[in-house]
Amino acid sequence: MKPIKIGEINAEPGKKCRTSLGAIRTPSGSELSIPCMIARGVEDGPTLVLSGATHGDEIAGTGAIIRLMQALDPSKMKGSVIALPAANVAAFDQGAYFTPQDSRNMASGIYWATDPKSTMTARMGALLGPLYQMADYYIDIHGNHEPCVPMSMMNLSSARDLAVREKTIALADAFGVTPVDMSDPVAHPDWVGSADDYPVPTAMANGVPALMVELMMSRTCMDAERGRKGVMNVMRMLGMMEGSLEEQVSPKSLPGRYKYWGSLSSQAAGLLWPKIAPGELVSKGEVVAEITNLYGDVLEVVVSPADGFIWAFTGALYGSGTFALPEGSDIGFFAERVL
Repeated sequence: MKPIKIGEINAEPGKKCRTSLGAIRTPSGSELSIPCMIARGVEDGPTLVLSGATHGDEIAGTGAIIRLMQALDPSKMKGSVIALPAANVAAFDQGAYFTPQDSRNMASGIYWATDPKSTMTARMGALLGPLYQMADYYIDIHGNHEPCVPMSMMNLSSARDLAVREKTIALADAFGVTPVDMSDPVAHPDWVGSADDYPVPTAMANGVPALMVELMMSRTCMDAERGRKGVMNVMRMLGMMEGSLEEQVSPKSLPGRYKYWGSLSSQAAGLLWPKIAPGELVSKGEVVAEITNLYGDVLEVVVSPADGFIWAFTGALYGSGTFALPEGSDIGFFAERVL
């Protein structure tokens, strides 16, 4: 078996180990380092890289990674798992979506086009880049704010070739939450950032099958078990461990195939009243939400643009949790059913 060295640690077959990466200095003189855990099997096999808290206020993936690493028995594994429970440790420390020190989005292509002399986000990307580039497969675990349902994101148009595309679909099917192809949306909101620049499409463009997962209750670890099951199911599918796939916890994966349509929006200002639940299949033209004023008068009716489902009602100013909407607010992410 070829040696695996990360930082100062040599990962030995059949064992787990932990280390930290780098020392990024803050203005006060303290240092930030990025925790890393490794589980190395006793036989050759794929290297699976996992990341959580790429957005620092989405810690559902952090919990999933911790529960996974506690559950793994590397003496019964093939290949290796390299796990980063808090990829953006600077944002994680402050419960922030972006890196507070430079307001940059860690969910970008900085792990391949690294710049160790730029701002803090780029420096963290340069520390993590060599690990991401070791991956045979990659899963980036995020979380949606409530109300939502779990789902996974496949950027199939970014795949370097057909093999990467097909392996990514296999990852999504094994993980066990509803997969959505994020390619070429109709109405993608600017505030989310380019859908093609996230770590998963960048990995796929570099030949690595990759998946972005959105768990529930993003600011907690309460959906960690779903994440743990999903990753272990992927490992079973890849031949890294034995056993049958575990049944996922509810809500289950929806039947059919789906493509990201974009974000539904409202023109009226007022209160958002969802008329359906996230994950509920709807038909084109069906009412999904109403906007009322403070007297309860309906100002606008929002209808489904196609057959499909809303995976999260975001409300105004994503992350603030308010359904009190200014004019022109995005209200929820919609996936169109294609099969």
